[in-house]
Amino acid sequence: MNSVSTRVGLYFGLLQLFFWLSWVEYVIYLPKLAAQAGIDRGVVPWILVLDQAIFALCDWGALLPRVKMPARFDSLPHLRMPAWRGLSWPVPPCWW
Repeated sequence: MNSVSTRVGLYFGLLQLFFWLSWVEYVIYLPKLAAQAGIDRGVVPWILVLDQAIFALCDWGALLPRVKMPARFDSLPHLRMPAWRGLSWPVPPCWW
């Protein structure tokens, strides 16, 4: 296996672990923060649900332009940037 791809994979895996752990910390301390702000403790689960829904909608919204882009743009050299073309890989085949 290529050592560069192994290092990149390890880097992104550790980055994901950091993001996950920071979200867990956010969930643990959110009730205390809500209480300090005067928000009822029973509302905290709904805040978390809304938080996840917003992120899911933003992820879907960021992917939608790439899904709707006509195939003819894929042949233009100046639009073949790796970051832009990379957006198409997580799209399920049923969307095409």
